[in-house]
Amino acid sequence: MTILFQQLGIHSERDAAELERDLGVRFDDFTTDDCETWIRQTVYLERFSRTRLVTLAANDADVSVRTARHWQADNTLGFNQRLEIAGLHYTDMLEFILLQRAQAPDSPTTLLMMLARAQMPEKYGPARRGGPPRDNRGCDHHCHRDSQPTATSQYDKDFLDDVRRDLQNLKQLFAGLSEPDLTPVQPGLNPSPEEHETPTHSALTPTNPASVGAGFKPAHDPTPSTETPSPVLGEGWGEGPA
Repeated sequence: MTILFQQLGIHSERDAAELERDLGVRFDDFTTDDCETWIRQTVYLERFSRTRLVTLAANDADVSVRTARHWQADNTLGFNQRLEIAGLHYTDMLEFILLQRAQAPDSPTTLLMMLARAQMPEKYGPARRGGPPRDNRGCDHHCHRDSQPTATSQYDKDFLDDVRRDLQNLKQLFAGLSEPDLTPVQPGLNPSPEEHETPTHSALTPTNPASVGAGFKPAHDPTPSTETPSPVLGEGWGEGPA
């Protein structure tokens, strides 16, 4: 493997030959600017394959979004073919994560059904209703004879009904979740609910006559005592001195 391949991040001569064949380029003909562009494209595509975010990928490659758009518009150094592979890596990674989540014991049934409809629409999609399979093949020529928009097919209506049902199921799954109370607690305050329900100790002291019984008599009060009889037998309920 030559030094040029190492600089371009190509791991073997076999990979280099495959890239030259698929992209229609010749690495031996690369100029200094071509090498720098290739390296920046590689950094861009590596980030794009993990996030699919154009701005983040452009920042990592230290280029502007406009430059990345020019790469795509001009197919610079076979950029579009490499971009397609990066997008495939992203979708495969996302489906792998969803598959792992669907295989978990606590996985919602809705997630499993969504994966089944995506992977096997002929069995779990709207086609199971008996409608004709949808022809997703594109037209090989431009048809301008019928300029009137076509009516929504029964297949599409059934598909939309399934999508609405999935959304409703997801809403029900998350309906029981409540947002946490993130209100900050002021210093010096007791956040426990018992603070407003249980009387404080100061409210029960003799300095607050409104909170004690009518028979309370301070020690310095010269008036005759009118104590309320105690509910305990032997303490004012008809029992005289022994």
